[in-house]
Amino acid sequence: VPVTPESVSGESVRGSDRWTYERHKNARLGEVIHEVLSRVKTPGDAPGAEAVVHEIWNAQGRWFDEKETSSRIKNLLSSPEMAGFLPKDAEVFNEEEFCDSDGNLYRMDKVLVMADEVWIVDFKTGMETRDHSDQIKKYMGLLEGLYKGKKIRGFVIHVPDHDVQEIQ
Repeated sequence: VPVTPESVSGESVRGSDRWTYERHKNARLGEVIHEVLSRVKTPGDAPGAEAVVHEIWNAQGRWFDEKETSSRIKNLLSSPEMAGFLPKDAEVFNEEEFCDSDGNLYRMDKVLVMADEVWIVDFKTGMETRDHSDQIKKYMGLLEGLYKGKKIRGFVIHVPDHDVQEIQ
Protein backbone atom coordinates (compact mmCIF):
# COMPACT_ATOMS: atom_id res chain seq x y z
CA VAL A 1 0.00 0.00 0.00
CA PRO A 2 1.72 3.21 -1.07
CA VAL A 3 1.87 5.84 1.63
CA THR A 4 2.36 9.48 0.76
CA PRO A 5 2.88 12.53 2.93
CA GLU A 6 -0.57 13.62 1.80
CA SER A 7 -2.17 10.62 3.53
CA VAL A 8 -4.64 11.59 6.15
CA SER A 9 -2.65 12.10 9.37
CA GLY A 10 0.42 10.67 7.59
CA GLU A 11 -0.62 7.11 8.34
CA SER A 12 -2.04 4.12 6.52
CA VAL A 13 -3.37 0.85 7.81
CA ARG A 14 -1.83 -2.36 6.46
CA GLY A 15 -3.44 -5.36 8.09
CA SER A 16 -3.39 -4.63 11.77
CA ASP A 17 -0.14 -2.62 11.63
CA ARG A 18 -0.13 1.13 11.34
CA TRP A 19 2.32 2.30 8.73
CA THR A 20 3.54 5.85 9.03
CA TYR A 21 5.11 7.55 6.05
CA GLU A 22 8.51 7.38 7.77
CA ARG A 23 8.17 3.64 8.48
CA HIS A 24 7.18 2.98 4.87
CA LYS A 25 10.12 5.04 3.61
CA ASN A 26 12.52 3.13 5.90
CA ALA A 27 11.13 -0.20 4.68
CA ARG A 28 11.69 0.86 1.06
CA LEU A 29 15.21 2.01 1.91
CA GLY A 30 15.82 -1.41 3.47
CA GLU A 31 14.80 -2.97 0.15
CA VAL A 32 17.30 -0.73 -1.67
CA ILE A 33 20.09 -1.73 0.72
CA HIS A 34 19.20 -5.42 0.33
CA GLU A 35 19.28 -5.05 -3.47
CA VAL A 36 22.74 -3.48 -3.37
CA LEU A 37 24.08 -6.10 -0.94
CA SER A 38 22.65 -8.87 -3.13
CA ARG A 39 25.07 -7.83 -5.86
CA VAL A 40 28.14 -8.11 -3.61
CA LYS A 41 29.66 -11.59 -3.41
CA THR A 42 33.38 -10.93 -3.01
CA PRO A 43 35.56 -8.05 -1.79
CA GLY A 44 36.12 -7.18 -5.44
CA ASP A 45 32.41 -6.44 -5.86
CA ALA A 46 32.31 -3.89 -3.01
CA PRO A 47 33.65 -0.90 -4.99
CA GLY A 48 30.76 -1.30 -7.46
CA ALA A 49 28.15 -0.89 -4.74
CA GLU A 50 28.11 2.89 -5.15
CA ALA A 51 27.26 2.53 -8.84
CA VAL A 52 24.41 0.16 -7.95
CA VAL A 53 23.03 2.70 -5.46
CA HIS A 54 23.15 5.35 -8.19
CA GLU A 55 21.42 3.02 -10.67
CA ILE A 56 18.59 2.30 -8.21
CA TRP A 57 18.36 5.97 -7.22
CA ASN A 58 17.83 6.94 -10.88
CA ALA A 59 15.43 4.07 -11.60
CA GLN A 60 13.22 4.67 -8.56
CA GLY A 61 12.69 8.39 -8.85
CA ARG A 62 15.41 9.68 -6.57
CA TRP A 63 13.30 9.47 -3.41
CA PHE A 64 16.14 8.55 -1.04
CA ASP A 65 19.42 10.23 -0.12
CA GLU A 66 21.90 8.67 -2.55
CA LYS A 67 25.05 9.89 -0.81
CA GLU A 68 23.92 8.78 2.65
CA THR A 69 22.87 5.35 1.37
CA SER A 70 26.15 4.88 -0.53
CA SER A 71 28.09 5.92 2.56
CA ARG A 72 26.15 3.54 4.79
CA ILE A 73 26.79 0.60 2.46
CA LYS A 74 30.45 1.54 1.90
CA ASN A 75 31.00 1.74 5.67
CA LEU A 76 29.41 -1.68 6.16
CA LEU A 77 31.36 -3.35 3.36
CA SER A 78 34.68 -1.91 4.54
CA SER A 79 34.06 -2.72 8.22
CA PRO A 80 36.13 -5.40 9.95
CA GLU A 81 32.86 -7.06 11.01
CA MET A 82 31.91 -7.63 7.37
CA ALA A 83 35.29 -8.86 6.11
CA GLY A 84 34.65 -12.49 7.03
CA PHE A 85 31.37 -12.49 5.14
CA LEU A 86 33.01 -11.64 1.81
CA PRO A 87 35.36 -14.62 1.41
CA LYS A 88 37.28 -15.30 -1.76
CA ASP A 89 37.08 -19.08 -1.40
CA ALA A 90 33.37 -19.76 -0.90
CA GLU A 91 30.45 -20.42 -3.17
CA VAL A 92 28.13 -17.48 -2.51
CA PHE A 93 24.38 -17.38 -3.01
CA ASN A 94 22.74 -13.96 -2.62
CA GLU A 95 18.96 -13.66 -2.38
CA GLU A 96 18.71 -17.34 -3.28
CA GLU A 97 15.50 -19.29 -2.77
CA PHE A 98 15.64 -22.63 -1.01
CA CYS A 99 12.71 -25.04 -0.83
CA ASP A 100 11.75 -27.22 2.14
CA SER A 101 10.20 -30.69 1.89
CA ASP A 102 6.69 -29.16 1.97
CA GLY A 103 7.38 -26.95 -1.04
CA ASN A 104 7.72 -23.71 0.94
CA LEU A 105 10.24 -21.25 -0.47
CA TYR A 106 12.64 -19.29 1.73
CA ARG A 107 14.75 -16.48 0.33
CA MET A 108 17.99 -16.07 2.22
CA ASP A 109 20.00 -12.86 1.99
CA LYS A 110 23.39 -14.59 1.75
CA VAL A 111 24.54 -18.21 1.97
CA LEU A 112 28.26 -18.96 1.99
CA VAL A 113 29.22 -22.55 1.22
CA MET A 114 32.76 -23.39 2.28
CA ALA A 115 34.69 -26.66 2.55
CA ASP A 116 33.48 -27.60 6.04
CA GLU A 117 30.84 -24.98 6.89
CA VAL A 118 27.79 -23.22 5.51
CA TRP A 119 26.98 -19.73 6.78
CA ILE A 120 23.61 -18.06 6.53
CA VAL A 121 23.71 -14.28 6.72
CA ASP A 122 20.61 -12.18 7.17
CA PHE A 123 20.87 -8.40 6.90
CA LYS A 124 18.61 -6.25 9.03
CA THR A 125 18.39 -2.62 7.99
CA GLY A 126 15.81 -1.25 10.38
CA MET A 127 16.08 -0.10 13.92
CA GLU A 128 13.56 -2.69 15.04
CA THR A 129 15.02 -4.90 17.73
CA ARG A 130 12.79 -7.90 17.11
CA ASP A 131 14.48 -11.25 17.75
CA HIS A 132 15.23 -12.88 14.41
CA SER A 133 16.62 -16.13 15.80
CA ASP A 134 13.57 -18.23 14.88
CA GLN A 135 13.89 -17.17 11.24
CA ILE A 136 17.61 -18.00 11.14
CA LYS A 137 17.10 -21.30 12.99
CA LYS A 138 14.50 -22.29 10.39
CA TYR A 139 17.01 -21.50 7.63
CA MET A 140 19.71 -23.46 9.45
CA GLY A 141 17.46 -26.50 9.76
CA LEU A 142 16.63 -26.33 6.08
CA LEU A 143 20.28 -26.14 5.03
CA GLU A 144 21.30 -28.97 7.39
CA GLY A 145 19.29 -31.26 5.15
CA LEU A 146 20.92 -29.93 1.99
CA TYR A 147 24.52 -29.78 3.22
CA LYS A 148 24.87 -32.96 5.26
CA GLY A 149 28.17 -33.23 7.13
CA LYS A 150 28.85 -29.50 7.09
CA LYS A 151 28.56 -27.27 10.12
CA ILE A 152 25.72 -24.78 9.63
CA ARG A 153 26.11 -21.34 11.21
CA GLY A 154 23.65 -18.47 11.16
CA PHE A 155 24.30 -14.75 11.51
CA VAL A 156 22.28 -11.56 11.66
CA ILE A 157 24.07 -8.39 10.63
CA HIS A 158 22.42 -5.13 11.65
CA VAL A 159 23.42 -2.73 8.88
CA PRO A 160 23.12 0.56 10.79
CA ASP A 161 25.68 -0.34 13.47
CA HIS A 162 27.55 -3.28 11.84
CA ASP A 163 26.56 -5.45 14.79
CA VAL A 164 27.01 -9.16 14.04
CA GLN A 165 24.99 -11.65 16.05
CA GLU A 166 25.60 -15.37 15.72
CA ILE A 167 22.48 -17.47 16.19
CA GLN A 168 22.98 -20.75 18.04
